[in-house]
Amino acid sequence: MLEPLQFDLDTYTGLQIKERLSYYVENSKSALKIHKTDKKRAMSILMELKNHLDIEYKYYTKLRFEKVLSSFENDNHDVINDYVDGIKKARAKLIRTNSYDHLGSNLYDISDYIGFVEIDAICDNSVYGHLYCKMAKDKFYNDKSDSRLSELLSLLIKFYSSPSKQKAEEIAKVINNYNPKVIQPYVNGRLIKRYL
Repeated sequence: MLEPLQFDLDTYTGLQIKERLSYYVENSKSALKIHKTDKKRAMSILMELKNHLDIEYKYYTKLRFEKVLSSFENDNHDVINDYVDGIKKARAKLIRTNSYDHLGSNLYDISDYIGFVEIDAICDNSVYGHLYCKMAKDKFYNDKSDSRLSELLSLLIKFYSSPSKQKAEEIAKVINNYNPKVIQPYVNGRLIKRYL
């Protein structure tokens, strides 16, 4: 089963995002080509795509995800927002997915709405997602040389995994004890402020 791209907790290369978009578009187009001659196979592809869209749609419509996404800036925000919007629209447009009468239009809607994602705006080698969370996790799990910094990283990782006012307040109490230049790569200040 395809897992959602967890942009709120991790990062993905532009190439990984493009591959996911291509998966939806290419499979829906290939099923669309055969939907009149091999309805059963085309329906099987539609159901597989629908199941994956359901998983991503459910993940991306959580309030926590939307709050984290709104803290992203520039291309990072734009690319992810475009991707998520394409997934949401493609899933929302599916109707009576077990009906052969709607098979062609459902397949078309998937390829059309996901096909509208600005794939040219996605740079293959760029990284998109929650960069602060990824950096904090990498530093915390791979470098134990600074135990004091590890305490802050632990708080940040817990906050990023499940943001809450209480966790943001814990971070706010101790963050001024650290050199801003040292902690800058790990602290999503915009997100923390939203919970204070």
